[in-house]
Amino acid sequence: MIRLKNKCFHGKLWLKCKGAINIYKKTNIYFYNYVNFINKSFLRKGINSMCFSASNNLDYINYINEINNFIETFQQNSDNSTSNEGNIIPILQKIKNETKYHENEDTMEIISSIKLLIEKRVRPIVVNDGGDIKFVCFDMDSGIVYVQLQGACVGCSQSEVTLQYMIKNMLTYYISEIKEIKNISKDGIIL
Repeated sequence: MIRLKNKCFHGKLWLKCKGAINIYKKTNIYFYNYVNFINKSFLRKGINSMCFSASNNLDYINYINEINNFIETFQQNSDNSTSNEGNIIPILQKIKNETKYHENEDTMEIISSIKLLIEKRVRPIVVNDGGDIKFVCFDMDSGIVYVQLQGACVGCSQSEVTLQYMIKNMLTYYISEIKEIKNISKDGIIL
């Protein structure tokens, strides 16, 4: 199997094994995940250039895939006696089924900004204290960002203070659409 690196270099896509393949593109193509080529015959037949096309909604597709993964994980970890009232699964399914996330590029830009802020500004601080934070989803209707605290943050008495003051204040400072931030347990329960 051939795997492409997670980068795009101005018209050349670097292969993990050897060399580069020229790409003719009309728009920027970002590869967020490794792309698997099933057919190895491209290189055997001496093809040295290929044309790729990518969906304009690649961010949306990745976001929906992440939501599907969270739904599966939370359904596996939760017991069936839990009611849907305090559960994140109905919210994730609502976001998955709404078309405004698919049609509106501004919404996906907000979600990408939230992910970037959490990854670059919040996560290093939380990891330094022995925990971790994972972005789950953003509900545009209510303005709520759902995250999952992990590691030492799960049992820490100061995790709610960190969540509501440090993380919420920073996110609302940069992104005005955010109204609230909530923590999700590994079972999918909104804490």
